[in-house]
Amino acid sequence: MMSIGTLLAYTLVSVCVLLLRYQPDEQTDTHQFRVEEDEVTRCTLLFFITSFFLWSTVIYGVEQGSGVGAVFSGLMATLMAASLVKLMVLILQQPESTRRLPYMAPCVPFVPGAAILVNSYLMLKLSPLTWARFTIWCIIGLLIYGCYGVWHSTLELNAREQQAHASSYQRYDDHLDDTFSPDDSFSAETFRSFLFLDKPL
Repeated sequence: MMSIGTLLAYTLVSVCVLLLRYQPDEQTDTHQFRVEEDEVTRCTLLFFITSFFLWSTVIYGVEQGSGVGAVFSGLMATLMAASLVKLMVLILQQPESTRRLPYMAPCVPFVPGAAILVNSYLMLKLSPLTWARFTIWCIIGLLIYGCYGVWHSTLELNAREQQAHASSYQRYDDHLDDTFSPDDSFSAETFRSFLFLDKPL
């Protein structure tokens, strides 16, 4: 049986595949892709969130419900499924990146979208105890990262070091006199006279 961490990792990989497939590359005008990139990001996040709400409604409202509640849950699930189809169509209409890699996920965005739906369904079918353990470990990991990791990160230390160097250079440059005029410099004749090079032998 797969763990909740593995299923969540597969889901996040599918989300990243959707986001990266519609990223601009070096040969593409970034201004042209800016609006489309924001649209893809918004649609992908909505697809990810809506898939969890859809399966939650199906599992806890339709399968475990009865009577009017089950019918209402079925209608809500139908509306959310229609919303997922609309989001998939919006993602499909966006221009893809022209970059070609040795391996690329096929049938984007259908394969990542199906993976998100399947993984979210499997995660919601796990026991409440599994979710409780997962939540506790996530909180512990966030506390460790917030209290220690973010302050001792190599990237953070390098950024602080570069900022300190930049500020020290700025303070040094502030004390320098950048005003320079030709009148303040020695001319060639003055320099030769100073060295006694123009005296007859």
